[in-house]
Amino acid sequence: MKTDEITPHNAEEQNSQTISKNSVSHIGPTMHPQSGPAFLVVLTFACEALIACVRQLNIMDEECGDGNYGTTLAHSASVIKVAIKEGTISATRPSIAFTQISRIIEKEMGGLEGGIYALFFDTIAKSFLRFRDDEQLTADMWLSVLTSANEMISEVSGTSIGERSMLDALIPAQHKLRDALTLGSSPIDAFGEAVKAAETSAMQTVHMSGSHPVDSTYCKINKDHVKNYNTVDFSYEINKKDLSKPLCLPKAMNAAIALCIFCEMHGPKVIFTTQTYRNYDTQNIEKLKFYGPKEVLRQSHNSMEDVQDECEGCQSIGNVKYLSNEHETRTSFLSAQQSLMQDIGNLLKHACIRSLSCEVHPGKEGVCYFGDEYRGHVLSHTFTLKDAQARGFRRWCSFIVFMRDKQFLLNMWPFLIDNLKEVIRELQDFAEKRYNTEEAECPQRAMRLTTANSGAGCHGPITKQSRTLTDITNEKHVFVRIHMWLVWILSAGARHFIEIFPMNLLDDELNYNFEHQIETEENFTLINAKLPINLNLNSDDSELLPEFSEITEKSIAVILRDLKQILGKDQFRQLLYSCLTGVQVLVRGPKIQRLESLYGLSSLIPRACRRVKAQTSEYMDPDMCNFIGVDTSVAVPLPCANVCRLDIILNEHQIEDTKSHIVKWTGALPPKLPTLLTKIEKSLDNEKLGNSVLKAHFATLLEEWANIAKVVHAMRGRGHLGDLSGLMLSLGAGPQDKKLLDAWSMGLPSNPA
Repeated sequence: MKTDEITPHNAEEQNSQTISKNSVSHIGPTMHPQSGPAFLVVLTFACEALIACVRQLNIMDEECGDGNYGTTLAHSASVIKVAIKEGTISATRPSIAFTQISRIIEKEMGGLEGGIYALFFDTIAKSFLRFRDDEQLTADMWLSVLTSANEMISEVSGTSIGERSMLDALIPAQHKLRDALTLGSSPIDAFGEAVKAAETSAMQTVHMSGSHPVDSTYCKINKDHVKNYNTVDFSYEINKKDLSKPLCLPKAMNAAIALCIFCEMHGPKVIFTTQTYRNYDTQNIEKLKFYGPKEVLRQSHNSMEDVQDECEGCQSIGNVKYLSNEHETRTSFLSAQQSLMQDIGNLLKHACIRSLSCEVHPGKEGVCYFGDEYRGHVLSHTFTLKDAQARGFRRWCSFIVFMRDKQFLLNMWPFLIDNLKEVIRELQDFAEKRYNTEEAECPQRAMRLTTANSGAGCHGPITKQSRTLTDITNEKHVFVRIHMWLVWILSAGARHFIEIFPMNLLDDELNYNFEHQIETEENFTLINAKLPINLNLNSDDSELLPEFSEITEKSIAVILRDLKQILGKDQFRQLLYSCLTGVQVLVRGPKIQRLESLYGLSSLIPRACRRVKAQTSEYMDPDMCNFIGVDTSVAVPLPCANVCRLDIILNEHQIEDTKSHIVKWTGALPPKLPTLLTKIEKSLDNEKLGNSVLKAHFATLLEEWANIAKVVHAMRGRGHLGDLSGLMLSLGAGPQDKKLLDAWSMGLPSNPA
């Protein structure tokens, strides 16, 4: 029987007979009929993930291999994917399925890697045979076979966890699955936690050194020519190879902008993508046709996408490509129906599905952010276009901006959204004009109601549901216009967007050096400031603040820890909350202790937010300063919600068994404290953190939250007066942080736009 004539049912029977011939008395447990298709889908996704990562794997393999590891894996994954599509992989008997996978890998991959992977899957298949044929497959069975396979690989290769091998991902997944099932988690949740553990552990191997820096054990595969085809014998050879070098990771890609549309037949689809390509050869001044890899131009849409899964509504420009060059910066902007880099194309498909399904704005149309460090970071703007022939008379679309750098993408939020809105508005204007014209000629709503009531729909003319964007907008060159719009956004962003040390945005004056600019990996321009801030975290901050020139002995960490110990948790928390949220902090007491307290507390907020009067002869209103120090003889207001008073009592006036420092404040702490306050408290409680480490940690926290305040403030300055809770959440802030961000925004320009 030919392969293309084998049905899934016949394939299982044939494989059952094959295994019986190989002296296996039974074929193991059965998968639930409803779980079988899902199992094959998961296998398909795994194959597609391997295929998408072929370039990264090849680059990583160049460090200590031939640079073809990704290609080898991708080839085997492609064969397995074809076998699944043709129905030759069992969907109900896992022992048969993994035996088939093992054979494919051994045949197609070969070499050491093929033997290891074939043995892994073969062990899984044989482990399933320990269970009865009439048993239903359970999560505990999966845990058992995974454990057996890991033990086999460890025994054969002589490696274990922590030695930068496949076991560094598999063993943590095994342990997490075991722990989750023990705690009573559902199988789906348990497998989800196991996958996360594997991903985390795999990323940690980047910084590991090899387990055997001089002698590394390798395996040579010899096929045992006996009836049992899947018996693989291993002999050992010792090869000397330096594995101590860290793995090389590929550089971050340039930004990509894609237009997505929801096809009524095939769901979310990417129909247009614009990417930036750059030539970094500064010695060559010759103008080129294309400044990216030459093989990119040779890619075709048909090779990147299964055409059978497309209709007219999913298509845009086919194999046509639009190319714009910026010769002075040696930059090319290339647009195509799909990304011409397969790994990026797969990530964009994943982002497209999320953009038009689960990751939507509460008002349906609007902006949201999603992503992670593995799948990249995405800014999505969802919108609709009027279409007389669509369901509901609207087609859902979205623009997605894809980058590797989360913070950089979010900093670009105002610029990107403002300009994408202009693109969307023009597209909607085109679509509305076409819609109004069609409605005037033949109202679709009335026609559909008439057709439904008369029952003539079965015999009447069939209305074409899915139309191209060109038909919807009635604009022949709509994709040329989109290309030019997106090219301008990428080019203008690269020329005019400046990324600097985040804390400097809250300083009073910045002196930029435009003579020395750096093109970042995202193809945007980084402008360095001329020493706007002292970046030496071990230096003395008193040089920057003349008010505190008299105190040089104690560091910020020591001062804050002493204050926390003297005041106690509750009073120190009140003082810290007031300091971070803009409540005036008034310190009254002896000079040195007063200056130390002001110095430590004021250092927790950006410099531009500090209005410090360390030594005054009379009280000053909160509008004039938010940190004030006075002598004990100066009259001060009674405690209130707008003033938090710290009284430091002289030793001669201190009553026995009373504190030397007392906080007086009538305000109330919120039920949920600001995130920054919680982090500061935890770091102060951590005795393992030394003073210098703590100082650096505080500086990092300050940078992070100053940057968040800057982004939120910039959005408000551009007229976005609505709810910014979604933006704040994507930046790592919540409703409890609003008062802190409002207070810190006071140090920023009144019109950041």
